[in-house]
Amino acid sequence: MKVSLIQLGCPKNIVDGEWALGRILSKGHILTSYENADAVFINTCGFIEAAKRESIEVILNCIEDKKSGKIKKIYVFGCLSERYLKELKKEFPEVDGFFPLSVLPEAEEMLSEKKKTFRKKGQIIVPDFYYKRKRLTPNHYSYVKIGDGCSHNCSFCAIPIIRGKAVSRNREGILGELKKLCEEGVKEGILISQDLTAYGRERGDSILNLLRLIEESKTPEWIRLLYLYPTSITKEFVSIVKNSKKIVHYFDIPFQHASQRVLKSMKRGGAYSSYIKIIENIRKEIPDAAIRSSFIVGFPAEKREDFNELKRFLLEASIDHAGFFAYSKEEGTEAFSLKDEVSQEEKNERIMELASIQEKIVKEKNRQKIGRKYKVLIDGFSEETDLLLQGRTYFQSPDIDGVTLINKGECKVGEFFNIKITRVIGYDILGEVAYD
Repeated sequence: MKVSLIQLGCPKNIVDGEWALGRILSKGHILTSYENADAVFINTCGFIEAAKRESIEVILNCIEDKKSGKIKKIYVFGCLSERYLKELKKEFPEVDGFFPLSVLPEAEEMLSEKKKTFRKKGQIIVPDFYYKRKRLTPNHYSYVKIGDGCSHNCSFCAIPIIRGKAVSRNREGILGELKKLCEEGVKEGILISQDLTAYGRERGDSILNLLRLIEESKTPEWIRLLYLYPTSITKEFVSIVKNSKKIVHYFDIPFQHASQRVLKSMKRGGAYSSYIKIIENIRKEIPDAAIRSSFIVGFPAEKREDFNELKRFLLEASIDHAGFFAYSKEEGTEAFSLKDEVSQEEKNERIMELASIQEKIVKEKNRQKIGRKYKVLIDGFSEETDLLLQGRTYFQSPDIDGVTLINKGECKVGEFFNIKITRVIGYDILGEVAYD
């Protein structure tokens, strides 16, 4: 049968989609475009309200296409299916099967005549090795999931409800996957988990031990670390990154806020002063370090003075990349019962204020890069025009940061080239191949 995958959600969800798709294709089914597919698999996201709405809209669109005869079967999996299995089954009888994350190992059975649907839930599977995986990223970079679930109790977050407590993969599986990716020509391995710094904690291991082993093993040339819990970034962790020949100097740290009062209500450790110390220590030890973060605006406890404190933090921290999100009430979370005192209009206005501050910071940082040379991994043609190539430096993660555009010189996709920066274009930088 000809199948197509609609992939929604974060990089962690992408790996789930790759694993499910690979197992489905292992049964002889053929991957094709949506327009030519007999069966469509939808890998949903159910983290926040906007993501849930997007997933529902995609399901509804596919149902319409099924009614008109464009496709024959629809299967839904992913976080939304894990979180609202019974509700989805009742609301969308036109869907041929729903399967939660806990049965991803059995994804290849979904199209069989004997077992068409799964409706059980249980422990999320974290395999030692993602065999039969069909990678969806370009050939030169890949996400490597080192664990799943989360054992933090952030009052706003539904991840523990959806994916359970933190579970880590065995080191051997991670190192084996990195070796295999390297042998396949992958240049960048991006380590991901709900909290990367919590790796192995549930069984007496640590992310520090894993990073030391990665340094000694055969891996892609670049190793990028995503999702670092702030209070777990120790001096020893920073030292390992500093002395590594593989780990890029990129720190993805979701601070979420800076007001201690709001952070306490969020049930997150840290405060304005301790976060500034983390940033100062990183920059002291690694002067060229790039720091990315995300912030929630309009949490129920957020007063105007808390928001002003967040603005001051943003100015003082001067981080390289930042994302801002309006607080979303999520069923089952501790914060769900709190009164949402900030209107959606006010949330949007506060996000605009923060975005304006961050835009000025980024533009100034990018202007300082003019005339400098950077090692760039070429991703392909620009998304805006096929007259320009685009790639990424160590301080640019796929799909979430700006890009490096190249308008002069010859480059090969999937390879590294030295690029001299000549201009700033918004959040992006423009350069030319440096031959000397």
